[in-house]
Amino acid sequence: MKTIRRWTSALTSSFEWMISQVENHEALVTSSMKDVQEAGARAQVQLKRMRLDGQQMRKRLADLREQVELWCSRAKASADVDEKRALECIKRKKRIEREIGEIEEQERDHTKLEKQLTQDLVVIDDRLTRLRQQRNALRTRQSRAEALRSLQNDDGLVISEIDEIFDRWETKITEYEVQASCRLDEKDDLEAQFTSAEEESALKEELKTLLGAPLPETKVA
Repeated sequence: MKTIRRWTSALTSSFEWMISQVENHEALVTSSMKDVQEAGARAQVQLKRMRLDGQQMRKRLADLREQVELWCSRAKASADVDEKRALECIKRKKRIEREIGEIEEQERDHTKLEKQLTQDLVVIDDRLTRLRQQRNALRTRQSRAEALRSLQNDDGLVISEIDEIFDRWETKITEYEVQASCRLDEKDDLEAQFTSAEEESALKEELKTLLGAPLPETKVA
């Protein structure tokens, strides 16, 4: 029990120290948490055994109390017939009652210890959950910091180089867009020329037809 409390106390008190002193923070924190998890697992096994022992003690007490009742009945039944035998039954009853008293005291201590161990395991589980969340948060912050650091060095050239790459990229795209626009304009001019010529030819054909047609007759009223 004391060992488990010492582990949990040491884990909490040394967590900030590990963050500030050790380079491979995540590895050490994970290793320490693993040790506490293993200790908690062993405590779970111990708690299971304690609960089993408690059940056995309570069963023993129930059996002994039945024996007390039995020896009381035997003493009463033997009192009128054989006093010596009745007195021996009383001795047996008292001896069993002393044993009951001893086991009851053990059972109270056992129950108290079992309760403490259960509470300690709840504390360990809660603390591990919070430490796991804190580790994950720091891991995320570290990944972000490393990503930001990768964008720059001591003289800040990396960011400026990236900006220049974007500028060149944008310039090249603009050139492509201008070229495409020019080609489109050339295509439109050529199409306009053909369209104009086709329309003029059609108009001439229509005029020719119109000139070759006889004049309409004028009706006299």
